[in-house]
Amino acid sequence: MTAVGFTLQPDPEFLELLGDLLRTEPDYFELAPETTWREHPDGTLLPNSYAQLFLDLGDSAHTPFVAHGVGFSVGSGDDDLPRQQRWLRRLALDHQLFRFRWLTDHLGFSFTEGANLTLPLALPCTPFHAARVRRALARLQEVVPEVGVENAVPYFFPGNPLDEATFLRRALAAPGMHLLLDLHNLWTVAEHASLDPDAYLAHLDLTKVIEIHVSGGSYSAPTWHPEGRTRRLDSHDSAVPEPVFRLLERVVPRCPHLRGVTLERMEGTVQPHDVPVLREELRTIRRLVASAGKRPRNPSPSPYPEPVDEAVAVDGSSPPSARAEGDEVTSADTRAYEQALRRALTASDPVTALATEREQAPSGSEVRGWLDAIDEDGFRLAALLVARLRFERLTRGSPEADAWFEEAPAAFAEAFRAYHAAVAPGAYFPGHEARLFASWQRSYRPGAGG
Repeated sequence: MTAVGFTLQPDPEFLELLGDLLRTEPDYFELAPETTWREHPDGTLLPNSYAQLFLDLGDSAHTPFVAHGVGFSVGSGDDDLPRQQRWLRRLALDHQLFRFRWLTDHLGFSFTEGANLTLPLALPCTPFHAARVRRALARLQEVVPEVGVENAVPYFFPGNPLDEATFLRRALAAPGMHLLLDLHNLWTVAEHASLDPDAYLAHLDLTKVIEIHVSGGSYSAPTWHPEGRTRRLDSHDSAVPEPVFRLLERVVPRCPHLRGVTLERMEGTVQPHDVPVLREELRTIRRLVASAGKRPRNPSPSPYPEPVDEAVAVDGSSPPSARAEGDEVTSADTRAYEQALRRALTASDPVTALATEREQAPSGSEVRGWLDAIDEDGFRLAALLVARLRFERLTRGSPEADAWFEEAPAAFAEAFRAYHAAVAPGAYFPGHEARLFASWQRSYRPGAGG
């Protein structure tokens, strides 16, 4: 029987407010392992106070755990292996404590050559990149045998968004590798790209779906765009929209190996009046899942051919006779693409910087094609989110920076913009970001451009 889960957030007020709901409604808890970690200045990853808080909650509610990571970066290349190995060592220790039923992460890459862009950025949908994702999942399987990726919600694509569904069939073409199907992500992408969600689902191998996410979101502020346009955000900060529930109702009967449907809600977005709404959402999910269980499960075989060129090899090899278009993509192409994104996303004018990167990429090259496909509005939004997430990481990690922002927001914003432009975003944890900022600040002169 398919279970119903709920995400745990590292926020005592969130946990206290939802205490009774957490003890009575979910069949399992989902947590992001990284939210239970802190980083020692020497780089060692250690448990923070939330690790024990979540363990105690699980014990008192007799509720098992699943893991949904937010920072492993399954699309990273070999340059990121040392950091991934550090993640894996901490995940192995976590698994001893939480006994995760399965472990997933976001499709895409957020780390490249030491830079942390935080957002999972879209990968080109080539066999080369599918093999890269599969190798990362194989590393995760050394910790938790059942692993998977979530269809992400990139705000720009280096190609046709519909290609991601077929890409996932390639990336997950090995035993024990599954799909976490996030329906709000799909609905958000459909809004951005005028995509038919059912067409996307038709391209997926729904037999790979192990878990489904449902959540709500909001829209960006009109002030974020020069012309006042808004875009849907995967912000997990509101009630689940009715179209997402309708997608859930349609897709559950088509996922024969589905184990859980998880309701997501972010910390800091729940007030007392939201508690009964969340309770009813969990019960709605349970009703829809139960109703689907009474109907014949029909995975509806896809009309699209299996990507046989990839077989199940995790090393990225494929027989020469089975190579597909795109296999000529190389590590050098990918590195050039990632470097271009990193430079443009952290520039003071990201859209102009993207145009420059396009002009400098060789005409007709793979990299030029990927950059040309990027939607400028989505790129602008992604750059704002990269900066905003870094800003939040800094103010969480540095009481001094947080106090400066409260006392003189304009002066602090000027300093942060200079810092963001001058210092590559290399930190993932708040303490590390605070140390980078403190080091940079010693040479900062207001009004001097950093």
